[in-house]
Amino acid sequence: MLIYVCTSNTCRSPMAAELARLKGMGDVVSRSLSMDYEPVGSPANDIAQLVMREEYGADIGAHRSALLSQEDVDTCELIVGVSDRHRRIILERFPSSAGKVVCFSRDVPDPWRQPREVYLVCCQELDALISAQIQDWSARK
Repeated sequence: MLIYVCTSNTCRSPMAAELARLKGMGDVVSRSLSMDYEPVGSPANDIAQLVMREEYGADIGAHRSALLSQEDVDTCELIVGVSDRHRRIILERFPSSAGKVVCFSRDVPDPWRQPREVYLVCCQELDALISAQIQDWSARK
């Protein structure tokens, strides 16, 4: 299992997980690190849903946010933080995740509470970064 992680699991990580699934990555989920902004069980942000539907033909409407757990860490193959800050927090909270946690080659800014255009740029950036990661992982095999 591959896990994408962001702050609240309502914008970046659900979009990233769905984009990875669309690219054939298989068992992919997304998780949050905080309940400070959105409670666990929150749906994907409305604008994130709209962008994914309009630009990628993908429906993330069934998504519900969930906190990253020790069980997730124990059972996954890889955890991808959408920023280096997320990677560091994961390592601090879950020391056993060492060796399983990476982040994108550049931080993906949070589009939360921003207009559609910001979500679109975020989604396009996630798409490009995920494609680059897949190429990198394939080259290592």
